[in-house]
Amino acid sequence: MTENGIARRPDSSPIPKETEATLKSIRETLRANPDSVVYIGELATQKDHSSGGDPLFTDMANLDEKNGMILEEIKIFVAPKVPTFPAGKLNKFMDELIPGIKPRYVERARWYTGALDIGKLHFTEDLGSIEETTSATVTIASNDQETVRRAGLFTGETQLESTHKNHLERKIEVWICPDQTSGRKAFEYRRQNPDKFDYGMLPASGVRARLTNAVELFRSV
Repeated sequence: MTENGIARRPDSSPIPKETEATLKSIRETLRANPDSVVYIGELATQKDHSSGGDPLFTDMANLDEKNGMILEEIKIFVAPKVPTFPAGKLNKFMDELIPGIKPRYVERARWYTGALDIGKLHFTEDLGSIEETTSATVTIASNDQETVRRAGLFTGETQLESTHKNHLERKIEVWICPDQTSGRKAFEYRRQNPDKFDYGMLPASGVRARLTNAVELFRSV
C-alpha cells in the first residue's frame, strides 16, 4: 500500500519506536524503500579542531555550549522516485521520509519568484564528549594594596582552575529534491563548490540564482 509515493505500513502494524538519529540509521531508513525514494548520494566535510597541527590541543575556544563541537558534516541528497514539484506534496513526502527518527529542525520546501527553496531535514548525532581542565597561577604585586583590594583584587598568588565540557557531534542534513534530475545536478554542484553553501551562484538559462532557489532551473542547465 502506497501513499504519495511512500510505502505505508498496514493499519495493524505497530507504530515504530523513536530511533536515535545516527548516520547509520538514517542511511538504512532512506535506502529501505528504493521503489519510492532515490538515494542520490552524500557529501562529507571533516572539521579540523586541532591547534598547530597537534590533535592534543583542541580548539576549545570555538566550542558552542548549545550545539556542541561538530566533527563532521554530512549532506545526503534524495528525491522521490516519481517527480514531485508542488511544495505541499514535497513537504508531505519529506515528513514521511524518515519515520521514527526525529529531526533537530526542518526547513520546509517553498516556491517563490518562480523557483523552489529545497526542503531539508537536519539531524545531530552524538559522538561522545570532550572535556578540558586548565589550571593557572595568578600573581599580583602592588605597592598600593588598599587600592588593589578596593578594585576586588588580592595581592599575592592565587590558583585558578576551570573545566569546559561539551558534546562531540556529527551534523547530518537530508536535502529533499523534487526529482532525480535536479537532485543529481544539485549534488554535483555542491560537490564542486563545497565552500559556497547556500550562497553559491549557478548560471541557468541566462539567470544567476542562489543554489537553494534554483532546483527548477537546474532542470534546464
